[in-house]
Amino acid sequence: MSDSKSILQTLPPDMRDDAERVLEELDQKEPDPDPRDFVAELHRRGLLSEGQLREAVLALEATRRIDRVASNVDPTAASHNILGPLGAGAMGEVLLAKDDLGRVVAVKRLLPEMAGRKAVTRRFYKEAQITAQLDHPSIVPIHSLVKQDGGIAYAMKLVRGQTLEDYFEEAGDQWSKRGSVDESHALQARLERFLSVCDAIAYAHDRGVVHRDLKPENIMVGAFGEVIVMDWGIAKLVGKPEEAVELHAEGIAPKKAHQTRIGMIMGTPRYMSPEQAVGANDVLDARSDQYALGLILQELVCLRPAVKGDLDVNECLEWAKSAKRQPYAVLHRNQPLPKQLCAIVDKACQKDPARRYASVKVFAEDLRRFLRDEPILALPDGILDRIGRWIGRNRGKVMVAMMLVTVLGIAGVAGTALFGVTALGAAQYAAQQSEEQLARVLRDTNVQAMRLDAAFRDWDGQLNGLAYAAEQALSDATVASVNPRRMAEPPELKRSGRYNREVDLNWPSLASVKGAGGRAEITSLLALGPQLRATVADSAGLTSSGRPGAQRNAIEAGVPIVWARVFTVDGHMAEYPGTSLARGTTPDDFREEWWFKDRKDRSITWHPPHVDPMKLGLLASASRSLSDELGNFLGIVRIDVSLQYVLNELLKPPAWATRTYLVDKNGNVVIDSDDNPATAKKYTSRPFPVDAIVHDLKDTPSGTRAISFEGKSYQATWARLEASGWTFVSLTPSGAGPER
Repeated sequence: MSDSKSILQTLPPDMRDDAERVLEELDQKEPDPDPRDFVAELHRRGLLSEGQLREAVLALEATRRIDRVASNVDPTAASHNILGPLGAGAMGEVLLAKDDLGRVVAVKRLLPEMAGRKAVTRRFYKEAQITAQLDHPSIVPIHSLVKQDGGIAYAMKLVRGQTLEDYFEEAGDQWSKRGSVDESHALQARLERFLSVCDAIAYAHDRGVVHRDLKPENIMVGAFGEVIVMDWGIAKLVGKPEEAVELHAEGIAPKKAHQTRIGMIMGTPRYMSPEQAVGANDVLDARSDQYALGLILQELVCLRPAVKGDLDVNECLEWAKSAKRQPYAVLHRNQPLPKQLCAIVDKACQKDPARRYASVKVFAEDLRRFLRDEPILALPDGILDRIGRWIGRNRGKVMVAMMLVTVLGIAGVAGTALFGVTALGAAQYAAQQSEEQLARVLRDTNVQAMRLDAAFRDWDGQLNGLAYAAEQALSDATVASVNPRRMAEPPELKRSGRYNREVDLNWPSLASVKGAGGRAEITSLLALGPQLRATVADSAGLTSSGRPGAQRNAIEAGVPIVWARVFTVDGHMAEYPGTSLARGTTPDDFREEWWFKDRKDRSITWHPPHVDPMKLGLLASASRSLSDELGNFLGIVRIDVSLQYVLNELLKPPAWATRTYLVDKNGNVVIDSDDNPATAKKYTSRPFPVDAIVHDLKDTPSGTRAISFEGKSYQATWARLEASGWTFVSLTPSGAGPER
C-alpha cells in the first residue's frame, strides 16, 4: 500500500470518499503521487483543518522513520539471542536476551496482534525515542533499536530486583507477622527510594516529558538499592498533540484496574489523576504525574493502595475523577502515621492541579524537610510542634535545667531553685523567640525562592518542549511540506493590548539572513507555529485547553514568556508572536551574536537581562542549542520572559521585609523589588549593594547574615534557584519577621 493510500486510513470515515476522489485526480496526473502533495491538496480544498494536516504529516513522517529503522538496522543487531519471556503489557512484551557483547539485556517488542498497526508502531517508536533521550541514573537506559521477527524492537538494560509493588508487599508482610520491619523496609528507607523516583520524574519534567503511567508495578528496586523508573510507553511531550491509539474497538482493552489503558483515556485507572481520568490528554502536564506520585506515597506510608483493590475499571475511573482515596490507616499499632506525611499526600493529591505543589521537585523537597525534621510547606507548625522542635534541638540545655532543679530541690533551697529556674527559663525563652523568628524568616524566604525556582523550571520545560519539536522538524525535510500556501500569505496582524501593537497570534514571522542556505527549513519553521504559540500561551499555566482561541486569550491576559524564537545554523528564523516583519525581510545575521556563538551543550542557559526593542520592558532570556541524532548543530531556541511579570507575581517582598533581589552567578543584580522593569530604557549591570555577602552568595547556596545597609541593620537571607543559577535575596529589618 502506498503512503498516500495509507493516509486515507487515518482520516475520519465521513471524509474518506471525498479524499479518495482527490487521490484519483492526482493519480491521473502522476501515478502514485507524493503523499505530501496529497495532504496539501486536501487542506487546500478545505477537507483538512490545520490541526488535521499537521497530524497527517507527522504520522507519515513517523511511519517513514520506522520503515527506515526497520530496513537499515545493523543486521548484526538482529542476532540477540532470546532466552525467554519476562512480562507483557497492553501493547508489548519484554523478553530476556543476550547481545553480541555477551550482556544479558531486556528486549521490548510489540505483541504480534499489535505489530501490524501503524498507529501503535508509531507510539512504540516514540517510546524508544523519548526514553533514550532521558539520561538519568533512575531511568532505564536504552541500548539500541533492533530487529525482531520482521518488526522493530529495542534493547535496554536488564534491571535485576523487584518491583516497588513487591517491595511494599514485603514491608506489609513484615508488619503483619512481626509488628516491625527490617532496616531496608523501614519508613525512612521506603521514603529514600521514593525520593529517587521523584528525582527521576522531576528530571523528565524539566525536559518536557510526562510519564502518565506511574505505579509501583512500573518502578524497579534493584539488588543494590537502586531505583529505576520503567515503561515510558505512553509518555508525552508537554503541549504537543498526539495521535490516539484506540484498542477497545478490537476487544483487547485491559480489563483490570491496575493495567495500562491505551485510547482516549490513557494510563492505569488506579493511579490516574482526575484530569487524566476524563481524557484531557492534550493538556496534561507535570502535575498529573505528581498526583500519581501522591497516591504511591500514601501506599508507601499505609502499605495498602490509596484506591481500593476490589474496584473494577469503571469504579476506579470514578474515584479518579473525584480525587477519592481510601482513609489513612496503618497495618500495626507500632507503625506510626506522621501527620506531616499525610499533609504532603493531601497536597499532592488535590483535585485542582493548581492547588498541588508547583512541581515534583518542590514536592520532593517537602518530603526531605520531613526527613530532616523541619517545618513542611503542606502543614505549618503549631505552637506544640515548635516547642517540640526547639526541645529536640536543645536537648542538652533542657537536661541541664532539669538536673539543676533536681539538685537544688534536694538541697532544700526551693526558693533559690525556683528563682534560678525562672531566670534560666526567661533567658531560654528569649533565645527561643529570637531563634524562632529567624527560623520563620528563613522558612518564608525559602518558600518564596521555591516559588521562583518552580516558575523558572516550568519555563525551562516549555523551552525544552519547543526544542524537541524544533529538532524533529529541522532533522527531516518531510515536515517542510506543511501548508505550502501559507508561505505566500502576509501575517494576520491584529491589534494586541498585551503587545501594544499589531501582531499575529496565530503564526510566527519568518525571515532569513542574507545568503542563508537550506531554504526548505523555512517551511519546517512554519510547521512549528502551534508549538511556538503553546510555548508562550502555556507559560503561566493558565490555559485549560490546547485550542488556539484559549491560547490567544491567555496571551492577551498576560503571560511570562512574551517571545519564543527558533534560529537555524543556515540563517533562518521564526519569531512568535508574528510581527510586521515581512517574509523575505533580511535581518541582521544573528549567527554573529554572542548568544548564538557561545553555545554549549543542550543544557539551558539563562542570560543577563536586556531591554525589548518592541517596548515590552526588561526581559530575561533563556536559550538551548539544537542538534540532530548525530550531534550536528542545528540552531538555537530562545524564550524571553518579562521581568515585570516576575516582579509582580513572584518577587514582591512580604509585608515584614524591606526589599528582595534576584542576583546572578557573578553577584550582579538581575532585578530588585524597587525596580520598574516595564519602563526600563536600558539595563546596566550593577553589583549587589552589600559587599559583605557577595562572596557568600557565590559560594553558599542558602544562608543568612546580619548586615548594615544604608545605615540600618538588616538580616540578609538568600536561597539559590537551581533552574536559573540565580539567587533570591531578601532583606529584613533586624527583629522583624512573619507572624507565627
